[in-house]
Amino acid sequence: MIPTFKLPNKKFLFIGVFILVVVLAAFAFWYTRKDKAPVSKPVTLEYWGINESEADMTVLIEQYKVLHPNVTINYSNKQFDDDLVRYRQTLLSRLKESTGPSIFRIHSTWVPEYFNELSSAKGELSNASSYKNRFYGIAVDQCGSTTGEIYCVPLKYDGLVLLYNTNMFDQAGLQKPVTWEDIRSLALRLTIKNGDTITRSGLALGTALNVTNSTDVLGLMLTQSGVSIPSGLDTDAASAALSFYRAFAIKDKVWNSSMQNSILSFATEKVAMVFVKREDIEKILSINPTLKFGVTDVPQLPDIDGNIKQKSWASIWVESASADLDDDQKNAAWEFLNWLSAADQQKTLFSEVKKTNKVGYVYSDKNLASELKNMPYLYPVAELAPYASTSFITDNSGNDNYVQALKATIDSGGDPITDLKVVKAILSK
Repeated sequence: MIPTFKLPNKKFLFIGVFILVVVLAAFAFWYTRKDKAPVSKPVTLEYWGINESEADMTVLIEQYKVLHPNVTINYSNKQFDDDLVRYRQTLLSRLKESTGPSIFRIHSTWVPEYFNELSSAKGELSNASSYKNRFYGIAVDQCGSTTGEIYCVPLKYDGLVLLYNTNMFDQAGLQKPVTWEDIRSLALRLTIKNGDTITRSGLALGTALNVTNSTDVLGLMLTQSGVSIPSGLDTDAASAALSFYRAFAIKDKVWNSSMQNSILSFATEKVAMVFVKREDIEKILSINPTLKFGVTDVPQLPDIDGNIKQKSWASIWVESASADLDDDQKNAAWEFLNWLSAADQQKTLFSEVKKTNKVGYVYSDKNLASELKNMPYLYPVAELAPYASTSFITDNSGNDNYVQALKATIDSGGDPITDLKVVKAILSK
């Protein structure tokens, strides 16, 4: 028997149709929106830089604004009359008071002191493996935590190199040095004296106050000798390094405290060799634009078997974001820093800087090192970057209390072990 067919209740039919329409509408909305980024709320970020002109940074910030119209970035170049200590103290104070900038530049050696004020990286920069593939090991060491988080990112790299006057070397038929013994021998041969007066120095080294980067050079010697700073400063190896540094003035007498500053001396051809960082090359060329000089690796210390393991010395500035930002601001800040530190933007900034700066700088992205092969002032710096260490004793880093204490130790001329024990106590505070 065929069952009797009954129409459903109109009420249930209406409800069923309504539910079906809602489901279809929701699906249609999702399907049409699935490939579109959500509209973000407006975010304003204040950015404190240092040694980066507002004109150069504006070029990049305007490009970013096109891609992210909801993000406004207000950049200021905070020179503080070239007083890095005042910049450091002011920035830290403002961050502690929750009135600081959203994004800021600090020296990498400040990270421990600033740690509680720093936001850990978000997005791509938070990936430790990706970070290691992009940046030199020194950036990983300085910006990474023991738990694998990243707290800062460099836009540039700078490190110690040796400059030598090519005319002086050519006239004497000399080759550039490789080891510290090479450099000591060359310094003696290139020094010219009139009685006890040095009329031309072979190397600006042995004292501290009139040698730019003196603490960097001693730091390099200590690192090459396997000395940890500051914990190993009271060791025999540290004492030997300090004695070797002082010997250029005390024993070899190729330099002394009456000589004018090392950078000025090199620019005016009063010294054959000098240790510099990139910014020092700028100063030399501004004083003597036609000076002929070569740039080469820092000398190395062979091991007991005569083998050389490359070790160099760096000084880097890094960008970070404030821990006080809300989640939207942190995400926006780190997304911008990831974009800013990417290869294309590094090349754009380099092009802008080169318009007013003859030297340029070394990219922080290690994959761009080959782009500097035809730039004799920069490529030697980039070649040494993979082997670099650093410390808060580096000159011109805003760590003046520590730097001045070490310079005083160098110039004291006292017993090396005794002097180093004193400075270790100061540097360990």
